[in-house]
Amino acid sequence: MIAVEVIEQMAAIANDPDSETGGVLIGRYVENGAIALVDMASPPPGDSSAGLDWFERGRNGLGELLREQWNQPQRRYYVGEWHFHPIGRADASLQDRRQMAEIAQDPNYRCERPLLVIASPGTLRRRTARVFVTSQQRDLQEFQQDVPAP
Repeated sequence: MIAVEVIEQMAAIANDPDSETGGVLIGRYVENGAIALVDMASPPPGDSSAGLDWFERGRNGLGELLREQWNQPQRRYYVGEWHFHPIGRADASLQDRRQMAEIAQDPNYRCERPLLVIASPGTLRRRTARVFVTSQQRDLQEFQQDVPAP
């Protein structure tokens, strides 16, 4: 589940109509890992790079951010990635699918079923986004969630 505040965070970060952007999703799992609660969409790390139709998330500062979230009274941790498509639709590309499969298999992430949230100008106007979950077969499956308007 993605809080409306997280969509608002993405909208505030995604303010360049000529460049993709993104970051990591931070939250926690409940119900024995069956439900991910997303509490935060980070801004892009300073070493990220992007263009009109591509984004490569950097790593600078993520370790510190994740440690800080882990040490909160209610532990929060990495649950996935998000990015913004300034043109076109909020569709997952072949590159997105490959990246999420790699993350799911990478033991450093400790996240076997990472989420991918993709926003576009159209989804953000409606204060929503498309949410994908990495399946056990390492493919992306779209998750349907109605995010209520604020």
